[in-house]
Amino acid sequence: MNKWIKQKVIEEFKDSEHDLVINLLAKIHLNDVWNSAADLDSTQESILILAKGSVHRVRSLVKSAKVDFRDVVAAASTDPAVKPKLP
Repeated sequence: MNKWIKQKVIEEFKDSEHDLVINLLAKIHLNDVWNSAADLDSTQESILILAKGSVHRVRSLVKSAKVDFRDVVAAASTDPAVKPKLP
């Protein structure tokens, strides 16, 4: 799990929820994202973006990502709260 993900968990969730959120995100494995570490990071990041501080949403999004991670990543990319990273 990368530093951005850990920091986002700290920022977005209550202290009492940190371990639960990290454990939920850890349920997504490389074999769920076509054995790509980059896709694993993108999927976990997308879940946190879409969850907006809700453990319930994290749980639901993890389930969705295990079916097809691309749906979660695509949803996060169209979220109006996500600003494009332009130079």
